[in-house]
Amino acid sequence: SFFFWLASLFTLTLLFWKRERTQSMEFRSRLDRMDGAWMLLLFAMGIGVGTYNLQNLPSWMAADEGEFWGIARSIASGNFYPSFFDFGVYSFPIASSYFQAAVLRLVGINLWGWRFASVLAAFLSLFPLYLLGRELFNRRVAVAACVLMIFNPYTLAFARLGYNNSQAIFPVVLTVYFFVLGLRRGSYFYLWLGGMAAGLGYYTYFAAWLGMVLIAIVTLALPHLLRVPFRR
Repeated sequence: SFFFWLASLFTLTLLFWKRERTQSMEFRSRLDRMDGAWMLLLFAMGIGVGTYNLQNLPSWMAADEGEFWGIARSIASGNFYPSFFDFGVYSFPIASSYFQAAVLRLVGINLWGWRFASVLAAFLSLFPLYLLGRELFNRRVAVAACVLMIFNPYTLAFARLGYNNSQAIFPVVLTVYFFVLGLRRGSYFYLWLGGMAAGLGYYTYFAAWLGMVLIAIVTLALPHLLRVPFRR
């Protein structure tokens, strides 16, 4: 069942955390208040850009887009109770429709609320993207990466539609971020979190599997890259 699944993930996560805590692993955050302020500001910017005239632009609805609207509206209205692990629209995971339904319940069961579910899913990924840029480079790179994502035409195109495509961005970026932390800190705990984020991505949009592909490519290429001298 759903709650047994959640309990299993929580238990395994706790076991990994306790294992490394007993080995005096470093879990303290390297961020400061300025980083928190930047993340909130960038998230607010993304939501502001993504919701601009959201009710009217685009002024049309794609043919198969209506199927996502119908399922999400039925769940939000309490007329449809599928299992969390069932298939949904066009065999996509029904969990993606549950996310849309949850947002509809919060902001209203209407076109704006439905499209806002995609906007929210897309720009929640700004948080792990900032953290990734901050971990690998510095604050300037992290901010620049987030700004580029906010105004990327492809991001805006899919973030303003009622599809579930934008839901895959968050787990993919989160997977890469945890993978980087795991490698840099020699932590099985962060590697576990990365694998769990990648697995949860399968409950959004199928393209989320690219997170695992990217990690596999980097893992296979890493021994070669470590032997190559890079010029600074």
